[in-house]
Amino acid sequence: MLNILLIRCNERLGLPARETNSTGIYPPLGLAYIAAALRQAGFRDIRVLDAHALGLSWEQFHAFVLSNPADVVLFTAATLVWPNIVKAARLVKAAHPSCLVGAGGPQLGAYPEESLACDDIDFGIRGEGETAVVQALQAIASQQDLGSVEGAVFRKDGKIVTRPAAAIQDLDAAPFPAVDLLPRRAYRALNVDHPFFSMVTSRGCPFACKFCAQIHSDQPFRMRSAGNVVDEMELYVRRYAAREIIVFDETFTVDRQRVLDICREIGSRGLRFRWNIRTRVDTVDEDMLAALRQAGCRGLHMGVESGAQEILDAMRKGITLAQVKKAFQAARRLGFETRGYFMLAYPGETLETIRQTLALSRELDLDWASFTITIPNPGTALCGDLAGDYWRDYVLGRTDAPAPFFTTAEYTAEALCGIRGQAYRDFYLRPGFILGKLFSRNGWRLLRNIVYNAPSLMRVLP
Repeated sequence: MLNILLIRCNERLGLPARETNSTGIYPPLGLAYIAAALRQAGFRDIRVLDAHALGLSWEQFHAFVLSNPADVVLFTAATLVWPNIVKAARLVKAAHPSCLVGAGGPQLGAYPEESLACDDIDFGIRGEGETAVVQALQAIASQQDLGSVEGAVFRKDGKIVTRPAAAIQDLDAAPFPAVDLLPRRAYRALNVDHPFFSMVTSRGCPFACKFCAQIHSDQPFRMRSAGNVVDEMELYVRRYAAREIIVFDETFTVDRQRVLDICREIGSRGLRFRWNIRTRVDTVDEDMLAALRQAGCRGLHMGVESGAQEILDAMRKGITLAQVKKAFQAARRLGFETRGYFMLAYPGETLETIRQTLALSRELDLDWASFTITIPNPGTALCGDLAGDYWRDYVLGRTDAPAPFFTTAEYTAEALCGIRGQAYRDFYLRPGFILGKLFSRNGWRLLRNIVYNAPSLMRVLP
C-alpha cells in the first residue's frame, strides 16, 4: 500500500506579502477532505504536513522530508505560492528520487500545462480533488497511467495531457475532513475562541462578481443538506470540544430555507457553540438573522467592496449602498459582531470614490474592517485588463515582481499602499472605537484571545 504525504507549504517564505486580511492561520480543508477520501477508499498510510501552520523554515522542511520518505507527495497550491511549491518539490525529489510528486488546488485549474513545466512535478489534479486523487493513486498503485482519471494532468509520449475535471454532485456523500491528521493546536485566529474548527457547507458560487475567481472555476454551485452540515458541527462540538466554528462558504445564506433548517437543527440537538459566517448584504433579512443569532451565530462577515455605487456596478457585485446599510443596521440591532470587506483601486476608481469607500467603512459602525488593494487574481475577468499574462509569466519563473495594482494618474502603487495604511489607522485608532471595544460585553474575551493568539501569529503572519 502506498505511503502518502499531503503538504501545505509555508506560504510566507520568500514571497512578497500582498495579503492584508490575514488575521489567522486556518486548517487546509482541501487536504483534510482528500485525506478523508483516501482513508475511505482504503489507503491507510496517510500523513499531513502543514508547514504553514507550523511555521517551518526551508531547513526544517528539508529535514522533515529527509526523515519521512513517501511513495507519493501531494501539494496543495494556489498560484501566488507556486514558486514555493516548485522549490519544495525539488527538495522532495532530491531527497527521494523515486517519489512521485503531485499538485492540486487553484493553480492547476488556472495553469495546468504550465504547472508541469516543472520537471519535479509528475502529475496534477484539476478541480475538486477527492474523487480524482483517489482514482489517481489507485492507478499509480496498480501501475497504470492516469488517462482515465477525471481532472488529471500528466505527461505521455512527451506531451502534457489534460483531462476535464468533474464536480462532485452529492456533497453529502463526501466524508468529513480528516481533522485528526492536522496539527490542531497550531491554528490561531484573532478574536476567535480556541479550540476552533473551520468548515464549508457549499461549493461554487451563484453570483458573478468580476473580481472573483469562483465564477471561472467551472464548478456549479452546490450545497450540503442542513442535517449533514449540523452532523459535522456536532462532531466538532461533542468529540473535539469546539468552542467556535468558522464557516468559510463564499455566501452561506444563498438558500434561506436551508439556513433556517440548520438553525432549527442546532437548537433541536442542544448544541451550544459560537460560529460565524461569510455572506452578502442582499441575501439576509432580519428574521433570518434572528434565527442565526438564536442558534449561536455571533459573527457576520459581508463584502461591501466599495462606497461608490458606480464602482459596485462595474464590479458586477449586484448590490446597492442602501442594501449595505440596511443589512449592517439589522445585524447591529441583533447584536452580531460585524466585519466589512473593502477593495481599493478597482479599475475605474478615483481618489474620490476611494474616499467614499473609506467614509462608508466608518459610517457602518462595524466591529472590524479589512481593506485590500485590488489585484487581478488568476482566472478572473480582471486579468483581461492587463497587458500580457502576468500570472503565466509568474508561474513559469519569468518574473518575481508583485502582482500589479491598477494605478492611474491620480495614484501610484506606492501611494495606494499609503492609502491602505491610512485606512486602517483611521478605522482602528479612533478613540471611540478603542474605548468601545475595551468596555463592550466582549472586551475581556477580545483581550484574552489577543493575548492567547498573538505570540503564535507573530511567528507566521507577515
